[in-house]
Amino acid sequence: MVSGTLYTPEGYHRSWRAQIAAQFSGATLNIVNFVPGVTDSDKSFLDKFPPATVPVFEANDGTCLFDVNAIAYFLGTDQLRGWKNTHLVTQWVNYADNSILPSVATWVYPCLGITQFNKQNTEKAKTCIASVLKFLNEQLSKITFLVGDRLSQADITVFTALHLLFTHVYEEKDRKPYPHVVRWYTTIANQPEVLKVVGPSSFCIKAAQFDAKKYAELHKKVTETKQPKETKKEKPKPEVPSKKRKAQR
Repeated sequence: MVSGTLYTPEGYHRSWRAQIAAQFSGATLNIVNFVPGVTDSDKSFLDKFPPATVPVFEANDGTCLFDVNAIAYFLGTDQLRGWKNTHLVTQWVNYADNSILPSVATWVYPCLGITQFNKQNTEKAKTCIASVLKFLNEQLSKITFLVGDRLSQADITVFTALHLLFTHVYEEKDRKPYPHVVRWYTTIANQPEVLKVVGPSSFCIKAAQFDAKKYAELHKKVTETKQPKETKKEKPKPEVPSKKRKAQR
């Protein structure tokens, strides 16, 4: 059975797809909290993984992976990989990363104080998300899961990509036009393997807003964490002239 160490920030939504895959397969994961500027400043870590990349994984057999989808594939089961429909699972995984997550992050990250708010980019993201959900709703009106008749990594990845949206900013009125997406999302959220990683998922009641003060405070703390502590330098002792020098005068 696969086992190893996953380096990830605590509660990081992108890491969930690998952690959930491990729950389904029974793989043993040792979770190590990744602290930017600290964990990836260690030479032995950088010898195995690219800088500023999370999550990353090292298996007990020495296999090192630095792409979350590769990690999830490595940790998962044939069912999660889609059996003969691996190409369809890959399609949905890429769709989540390229068409869903960027827009979700653009809208939600500022509300969590992670990035700065940009009104123009946020409005564009909202339009993109509405388009994505309309497409998903049409697809899910005819099927229970995204690929085949059983849950796969496609469902896990799209679910984790939408989680921040439905948890923090998408209110009931926003979700109402997409009943099939809500039904599917609830089904995935209530899988025992998902609950063990994500915990109970609740829908947003009132959308979070960007808070400039919160953003400033959070980034001040991050900057302080990254800065190495200065070591106190001893003041040079004044030179005491030797007796020999005195004699030469």
